[in-house]
Amino acid sequence: DRTEVAAVRDGEPLIVEIDRRGSALGFQALVNGEAELAMMARAPSAAERDAGWQLGDLSSPEQEFSIALDGLAVVVDARNPMRSISVAQLREVAAGRIRNWAQLGGADAPIHVHGGPVRGGSREFLEQRVMAGQPAAAVTAHLRLWQAAHVVADEPNALAIVELTTRIPPGTRTLAVTDGGVPVQPTRLNVASEDYPLLRRYRLYGAPMMSALGRSLALYAIGHEGQRAVESIGL
Repeated sequence: DRTEVAAVRDGEPLIVEIDRRGSALGFQALVNGEAELAMMARAPSAAERDAGWQLGDLSSPEQEFSIALDGLAVVVDARNPMRSISVAQLREVAAGRIRNWAQLGGADAPIHVHGGPVRGGSREFLEQRVMAGQPAAAVTAHLRLWQAAHVVADEPNALAIVELTTRIPPGTRTLAVTDGGVPVQPTRLNVASEDYPLLRRYRLYGAPMMSALGRSLALYAIGHEGQRAVESIGL
């Protein structure tokens, strides 16, 4: 869960710790003064903002740095007649209240839902954005999102909820998603224009008095070299 980067700076040893335990713990570490920066795959909740009142105005460009766009993709077998799904329907499917494709206008077959790990960022975003706080009880958890996508390739009645950067296997495709408007496919253009409904921003948050080194890292992440790194992993 932790990477340590060791270096020497001005003749003194320096270790930078990068912790990977989720948005909630990252924000709490920022509040507790245990971290210079917290990267979050969602905006802080109202409760978190209240708990971190001493952090000041987190929406200030001095403290909030948007570094990438990601989101959820809904993957089905290429032979599935479904072409789109609404956010409300996806909620019912993930909750287990819709169990058959026929309820969505598809074939008479059970829906088997697959997704990422229970404590992963994709599940956290799914429950926040799609489930409105309800548990995604019908989603079978996999350690890696690519594993969930590969189940769909082997199982025609499966549906996988993965991230936009997840490489989907041959024989599968994504569904267009609607949230009350026209169904939108998660193409690069639709993501960049933020027309696709299931999007989230990756942001870095810093305390008002972060060190020069912490601020330098945040500025590097939104600069040319940092954004090249972002694009290299498909975000």
